[in-house]
Amino acid sequence: MKLLNGTGMAAGFTLGLDKTGAEHVIVAVKGTFTLPRSNEPPVLAEEQVPLVDADTFSGDPGRSATLAECDYALEKPHCDVLLNGAAHAPDGRVVEHIAVGLQVGGWRKAFTVWGNRVWRGAVIGYTPSEPVPFTSLPISYDNAFGGTDERMRNPTQVRSYLPNPVGRGWHHHIYPELVNGAPVCNTEEINQPVRDPGGKYHPMAFGAIGRGWPSRIRYAGTYDQHWQDNVFPFLPADFDTRYYQCAPPDQQIAYPRGGEKVLLINLTPDGRR
Repeated sequence: MKLLNGTGMAAGFTLGLDKTGAEHVIVAVKGTFTLPRSNEPPVLAEEQVPLVDADTFSGDPGRSATLAECDYALEKPHCDVLLNGAAHAPDGRVVEHIAVGLQVGGWRKAFTVWGNRVWRGAVIGYTPSEPVPFTSLPISYDNAFGGTDERMRNPTQVRSYLPNPVGRGWHHHIYPELVNGAPVCNTEEINQPVRDPGGKYHPMAFGAIGRGWPSRIRYAGTYDQHWQDNVFPFLPADFDTRYYQCAPPDQQIAYPRGGEKVLLINLTPDGRR
């Protein structure tokens, strides 16, 4: 089989199986466009980003944020809206914190980005230190609330914050020698400040979530003894194609039809795009 590509974009194909064992040809087309200024049209970039054949990460796989997933997915019921980038203070000013926002059509999401902070002991519990001022700061699940607490008194008691095991700021055991001076997350919900290292907060980022994170793994199906004996190597009967969605649930939208307004707030050096 040969794929003829006249789009000017990256394109490729592979084979995939659905949960009935039927074989499908999966064709992926990936376009890279310039990021236009307001009221300018996007233009196909001269250099196209190639298709991703295997998931890529910011560091060690499974222990760092997902940068990009494999571009070949059998089916995505919804459109994933994703952004890898950084918060920018307008006009190059130095700020301690700033709100960032992303809008596509009628969908929008916003949260607060803080300069680097660490936990400090307080009269009761802990409190974040004063933030280090910044002009630009990366946004990622690496620095959103969460993490894996490996600094335990007992090494066998390592625990992870399952909604975001690669983040920072969360601690299972709140021992002073383990918490004092440890990093606090850089992002948090607006009007929901992170004040407790053992608390439960929504990790805030615009990137892809891990394949094994709770909001996603629930769609992967059941891999029990019956599956091992009678179904392997095919997908289980209760596999749900929503598993292929790599955006968090609040970043999955109906497929765009074209002409939707896209707005970025404090995600580019000019502040609004």
